[in-house]
Amino acid sequence: MTGDEVRQARHVIGHKIGLGRALELVELGRLLRLEGRDQGASVWEWERGHIPVKGPTSVAIEAMVEGYRPTGWRDVIRWNIRKNRRAE
Repeated sequence: MTGDEVRQARHVIGHKIGLGRALELVELGRLLRLEGRDQGASVWEWERGHIPVKGPTSVAIEAMVEGYRPTGWRDVIRWNIRKNRRAE
């Protein structure tokens, strides 16, 4: 899975779950249950091609694109974020 595919997957997943926007980096990281202080950092690295997306991670992302939702997924989504907010 390429960085562009990860970025596109964030977009697709966010829209499929009804957010009207792409998932944030940290939201995808939390859905994948990544460890560390900043769960979005690995997603950022993948999207920029700095580190490869490992096989199990790409399978999990592909499953979410196809409609799979991990247990507790609603708890990691920031539901109140506007669709077109400006970067700070």
